[in-house]
Amino acid sequence: MKVQIPARIQVAIEKQQYQSELLVGFAQLAIVILLAVLYIAAPTSYSPDAPVKAAPLGLSLFALLVLLRLYFALTKQLKSWFIGVSVVAEMVILLSGIWAYHLQFEYPATVTLKNTAFLYIFILIALRSLRFEAKWVEYFGGTASDQNQPLATKAGLPSPLRQNTEGADV
Repeated sequence: MKVQIPARIQVAIEKQQYQSELLVGFAQLAIVILLAVLYIAAPTSYSPDAPVKAAPLGLSLFALLVLLRLYFALTKQLKSWFIGVSVVAEMVILLSGIWAYHLQFEYPATVTLKNTAFLYIFILIALRSLRFEAKWVEYFGGTASDQNQPLATKAGLPSPLRQNTEGADV
């Protein structure tokens, strides 16, 4: 049996979701701007011939994605499918930037798993929790966990899904 929500409550929910999406977008934009200012102000600590510059590339792509989502939200054209696509795109950009960190600073790939930028995953999940619908938090968390395994594999770590049975009594 499906419960009918009164119209005034449905309008209030939609208004709150709209305001929450704006809050999430502007908070993400503020974080991107802060990180960009810090990146520009910090002295360069990698060689000029590094194969990739992960931080400016990641910040630029993330800023474009946030601005596009904010545009759709402000013009009330933001659809549920676009939020889903942007959640996956945000995580791909973030984890690709974290993974490319070792290329930029010419460290071993295992350094990417020790990078404090992993905290940004939790910040993005927390921002998603500002929406009225829990499905976006679950979707974002699921996307993060799905994409972390390939990151660990690329760093040369064994998969936790495969058990090492060498020397074990079977």
